[in-house]
Amino acid sequence: MGQAPKGVEVETIDAIDAVRDVGNIGAHMERDISLIIDVDPGEAQTLIELIELLFQDWYVARHKRTQRLLAVRAMAAEKQAEITAGRAEIAQQKLSAEADAVASAQDPET
Repeated sequence: MGQAPKGVEVETIDAIDAVRDVGNIGAHMERDISLIIDVDPGEAQTLIELIELLFQDWYVARHKRTQRLLAVRAMAAEKQAEITAGRAEIAQQKLSAEADAVASAQDPET
């Protein structure tokens, strides 16, 4: 069983080790050169699917996750800006109301 780096599941490392073991059959022939282990199309497809899975998990899914997290942060920043603008508007309205009240109190004709 392999040691998984941070963020990589042990099952993934085990599958990669299994591919390495299969690859070693071709790379390091047995002493008996008459021993040939065939790989059928279904097995080759399984290995291709492992590579596709790794691309999906390590690159595509990571990119989608990053994009989703950035969208959440952008939305939060936008809402924070709206809150800040709303508070400023309320403060301005209060100042205007206070100024109107002071002006009315100073103007004896109103």
